[in-house]
Formats: sequence, structure tokens, C-alpha cells
Amino acid sequence: QFSTSTQDAVGTTPTIIPPIPGHDVTVISNQISNISSRGFDISVDVDDGDGDATVALYFCNETDTPSCDPLLGTSFDLTRVGNTFEISVTDLASPNDFNDIINYEVVVNDPDGVTVTPIQGQITLYEVFEIYRSVGPNNASVVDDNSTGTMTILNNAVTFSASVADNIGLGDVIVYDSDAKIAFITERIDSTAFKAKKADGASDPDPITANGDWKIYRAYTSFINAENGDENSGIPVGVRDFDAWIGGYDLVTNDQQWNLVMYADGVDDIGGSSVVIDGWTTDDSHRLKIFTPYLSTQVGKSQRHQGKMSYAFYKLKSTNADNLNIKIPYVEINGLQFEMIENDASPYLNNVHIDLSLGAVAGSEVVISNNIMNINKQAANYNCYNILAQNDASNSNIKNYIINNITYFSNLNSSNGHGIRAHEGMHYISNNTVHGASMGINCYAEGTCIAKNNIAQKFSGTYDAASDYNLSFTTNLPGGTNDVGDSSVMFRNEANFDLRLSPRDKNARAKGGDLSADVN
Repeated sequence: QFSTSTQDAVGTTPTIIPPIPGHDVTVISNQISNISSRGFDISVDVDDGDGDATVALYFCNETDTPSCDPLLGTSFDLTRVGNTFEISVTDLASPNDFNDIINYEVVVNDPDGVTVTPIQGQITLYEVFEIYRSVGPNNASVVDDNSTGTMTILNNAVTFSASVADNIGLGDVIVYDSDAKIAFITERIDSTAFKAKKADGASDPDPITANGDWKIYRAYTSFINAENGDENSGIPVGVRDFDAWIGGYDLVTNDQQWNLVMYADGVDDIGGSSVVIDGWTTDDSHRLKIFTPYLSTQVGKSQRHQGKMSYAFYKLKSTNADNLNIKIPYVEINGLQFEMIENDASPYLNNVHIDLSLGAVAGSEVVISNNIMNINKQAANYNCYNILAQNDASNSNIKNYIINNITYFSNLNSSNGHGIRAHEGMHYISNNTVHGASMGINCYAEGTCIAKNNIAQKFSGTYDAASDYNLSFTTNLPGGTNDVGDSSVMFRNEANFDLRLSPRDKNARAKGGDLSADVN
């Protein structure tokens, strides 16, 4: 989306041009999303026939100026992408404050005339609180403690007298003041300075000076426990029950976005179980994000893989069961490793199964990005999938973004292995490498797939005409003008499944399309 600051606004009123017969303009739909105390997004779908319409947003502060006219307030032109006009209003500041009501009006102008009345409404600015919870597989122990020095907390600032361990970061739990108080890290400044909040993500932790009995723990000891709200049993019992819910949480009612931060403390081996994300209430502004930290503002030492499967980084592992099943929208999975072993011919298993078949609302989405996935298929018969995406068949506007993943089969004892398989809904599949699968990327006709910049053994099914710049080891391709078939690529170490492109590769390196301006 086009993003703009309120500093760029202009204060002009719209010109409404009388309509010319036969040149209709129809507003198909409009959506307001990502509302916060600092801004909001507006998207308007318009059918104007000849593509020369413009759309402008006007708004004013009803709380500060009751009955204000948006047309006399702040205005922006929306950016057109196809038949959609959109804008992200950011950097709102006083007098536009938390809980203020904003009056808005969206006006469609067309040189040939306008046949719709302006869209009018109100937006209440509110704050979405960021909740961070760390996950350290099988690690109930203290990660660091007062043996390295003292700790002072003032407002949201946490300062240690000496450097703490470099694997401490977002979501970690600080227990202090004789095990009576607790805080959660929300930002890393450097090895001695952090920011933190209480469990609600809104309140500053209780202050303390030169505390000498602090300890730092992971909040949870497995992905399954984190999804269920089952806290780390090693945390002192008096402060342990900080997430008082079981089996999902209402992020919308509580104005929260949740971040489960996955650390490289060991393999998250769930055996014959599955992580099932269900029971959470989410929307576009209240998401559940699961990721490995790697930035210096997140952790001292990166916990994210380097593009090759490794036990040195977070890995979710299952045997004869799905690894991850996502049953709710607005979930993001970023930078994880997945490994599934199938040795008993269990039917239709998946590393990641997006299953929004029970009726997610229009515009819902799931994002799967920057992950590595392996299936060790030792048994014959039945299909298995590294990524399987299925949505509500009655709603084609549910979106899945499958971006920059590496999927492979270290063993495939049959011809029934799929790298990425997509069914109902919209699927944006880009920058993925799919290796060792009998069916590389497979898109079924009941859905819509836009595939760009992917490398796979082959492509099968039906693809949108916008698909392009894909490379196949066979002649099976989505059909883009710049697709390349019957080709090969040079990986760094294909025999050991290091599927990063070799610096010596000639066929794929620097041959993809530039997606930097792609709105999807």
C-alpha cells in the first residue's frame, strides 16, 4: 500500500463534476483496516470503465471539533492499483489522540462524471498493544541471572550493570524483587539496556533500583504450550500465571497483537502431536505473529536459520503427524524450520497446513515466509505436502502469502510428494525454492494462484496470467512470458540440501523479476 504521513496532507475541497450519460462510476466495496492511535488504512474498489477516476480522502477530528466537516480538514489522494484505490495514513499526532473520533469522507471524481455519493463514516483511534512471549524448547531453566550484576527499572527502561547473555531478547521474562514481580522484554537496545512491559503489554513494570536477585526465563518451553497458554513451569509459581487463558485468546476485544518469539534452545520435538492454531480471535489489526528474532533490536545473537536446515536454530519437528495446522486467519509464520518424518504411511500429512475452510471473513490472510521445510518420507503411499493451503470455497477473497521459503524432501519413498499445493482462495506464491518433490508447485482450478520468481521441479494446475519469472526443471510452467523451463540451477551443496543458490549459478541468479513495487 501507498503510505503517507499527515505532514503531506493538503487542505483542498473536492470538485464534483456533473455526470455524462453512459459513463458510470461504481464503488464496488470499501474497507478500513489497521486502525491504531497513529493512523489507519483505507481501500476502495472502483469500477469506472475507462480508468480515469480519482479518489480522495478527507478527514477531521470530531472529538476536538464536534460536527466538523471532513471536506474542510486534512486530505490525501489515494493511489490506484488496478481498480483499487488505497492509502495508509501514518504518523498521526496530537491533536489526533488515542480514543479520538475521526470523521472521514471518501470522494470519487471522474472526468466523465460521478454516479455515486461520497462514502462517509467515523473511525475511533485506538492503540493495539504489542504482546511478546518467548519460546525456548525444553528450556525451563534460568537463561541469565544476577550473577552478572544488578538491574534497575524505571518507567519502561531496564538497565543492567553488566552485559547479559546474547541470546536474551524479545518476549523473555524478567523475574525480580524476591520473585514477586515480573516484566517482559519488548525491545533490545544493547547488551545492558532493554525496554519492557507488564504482561498486558500496556503498563510499565514496577520500578526498582540496583536489584540483586533478578532472573531471566523463557516464557514458554514449546510451541504447543505457547498456543495453549501453558507457561514455563520453571518460573516461580507466584508470578507464573501471567496468561490466564487456555486454547486461544481474543486479541480483538483486548486490543492486542501477539508475538511468539522462537529461540534456538533445542529442537521443538512434538512427536506424534501437532501444533494447532485455533480458538484465537484475530483481525487485520490484531494478528498472531510467530517468528525467530534476528535483528539487534530483538536479540543479541540471531536465532534464525541462515538458509540451510540446522539444529543450531529453532526447529519444529513431528513424526507421522502434521507439524503445524493453522485454522484461523491473520497468522504470520516467519523464519522457522520445520521437519516432518513419515514412516508409517500415515495419510495426507503436512509440514504446514493452512486450513481456513470453515468460513474466514473476506480479506482474511495468512503469511508463510522465510521458512525452511523438510519431509523425510520413509513410507510409500499417500500424498504429503510441505505447504497445503485450503480456504473457504465460498469466499475467493481469502488470501495466502507464501513467500521466500525453501521446501524439500530429504527422502521420498513414492511419487506422492508436493512442495506447495494450493486450493480455494487467492494464493500469492513468490521467491520459493521447491526441491525433491514429485509435484513441485500445484495450483488447483478452484483457487487463484499468482506465482512469481519460484524455482521448482515442475508446476502443475492453473495459474493467473500475472504469474511470471518462474524456473522449472521440466517444461511444465505457469505460462508467464519470462518463465524458463527445462532448466537447472546450481545450489551451494545440493547433496546435503543446502539449497541456497551458488554464486556460480548462471540460470537463476539475478534472473528473477523485481517485486519491490509489487503491491502483493
